[in-house]
Amino acid sequence: LQICTGVAPGAALYSSTPPASSSGSSAAGAGAITKLPTVTLPRGAVMELDAESFKLLPADAQLDNFMWELKQRSNAEQAAIVYSKLGRFELSAVDTFDLQLTAYDIEGNGYTGTGAVQVVAPTASLGLNSQLTFAGTCGPFSVKQYTAASLSCPSLVATGSNGKLSYAWKIIAPNGAVSSRTGLKPAVVGLGPGHYRVELAIGVDGAPNDQTTAYYRVSYLVVQANNKLLLSMPQPLCAGQAVSLTAPPLVQQDASAPQYLWQVAWLESQQLQGYKEVLRGEGSTFGFTLQTGHYAVLMTARMADGAVIQGVGNITSLPCMRCRPGVV
Repeated sequence: LQICTGVAPGAALYSSTPPASSSGSSAAGAGAITKLPTVTLPRGAVMELDAESFKLLPADAQLDNFMWELKQRSNAEQAAIVYSKLGRFELSAVDTFDLQLTAYDIEGNGYTGTGAVQVVAPTASLGLNSQLTFAGTCGPFSVKQYTAASLSCPSLVATGSNGKLSYAWKIIAPNGAVSSRTGLKPAVVGLGPGHYRVELAIGVDGAPNDQTTAYYRVSYLVVQANNKLLLSMPQPLCAGQAVSLTAPPLVQQDASAPQYLWQVAWLESQQLQGYKEVLRGEGSTFGFTLQTGHYAVLMTARMADGAVIQGVGNITSLPCMRCRPGVV
C-alpha cells in the first residue's frame, strides 16, 4: 500500500506518536461520532478523503490536528498513520484495511470515526492503466439554497487514460439520506441548509464499480441558508420615471416558480399626502411610477417546500430637471 499525502513539512508517516499538543490523549471513550465510508476499490485506484467531511468534533471544540490510521486485517499490522487533513492513498495491495480517523481538539481530546476499505484484484481485461494519474483537488463545495449550482472539479486533472471517464456522485445529507448524481457537473437543487458529505467515484470505460473505479474522493458541500436577500435596486432615478423591479431567480426542485409578493412603501407619503402610501403586487416583476423621495422595497417569495424568503432594497427618486425646446 502506497501512501501519498499533502502532509506539512515535519509531519510523521508510519509513526505511533500523536501530535505534540495531544500527547497522552486517547479516542477511547469518545465513541465513533460518525461512520467513515466502507468501500470496495480495485488495486491501482487512488482514494482521497477530506477529514472535514465527517465533522467529528463537537461544535464548541477547537481543532488541533487530524490523524488517519490504516490497519491491514490479514496480519493485523498498522499500514499507515498520517497526520493530515487530507488522506491520500494509492491502493496497491490486495487486502481489507480498517480505516480510522481521529480529530483532536486543543485540549487533547480525540473523537473517532471508523470505516473499511477492501482492495480487490481487478480482472485482467479490466485492470487499471498504470499510467493513469490524478492531480489537483476536488471540493469542498459551497452553494446558497434555492440557487442554480452544480458540483464540479475544474482543478482535478486526469492524465494517461486510454478510456472514457465516467463520474458518479453521492450526496449524504445530515440525516443520512443519500441522493445520487452522474456526470461531470451535476446540478445541486432542492437541498436544505446544512453540511453534506459528497462522494465522487470516477470509472474508466464504464460506470464506477469495484473493477473500474480509478479515483474515489470524499469531500463535503455546505448549503447556506438563503432566506434574507439584498435586492439589486436601480439608482438613482428621477421622479415621474417608471421603474420595473425583478425578483432574483430562485430555483426549486420541481422547477416551478415561487410565488412572489411585492410591497413598496413611499416614505414621504405620510408627510406630503397625510397618509402612508404602500404599493402592492404579485409576480416575478413589479412596476410603478416614482414620486420624489425614498422607497422601501420588500419582496416575499413563498417556496413550494413552505419556506418563505424575503428580499429588501431601497430606491431614491430625485426631482430631476427636465428641459424642453424654447422659442428664441
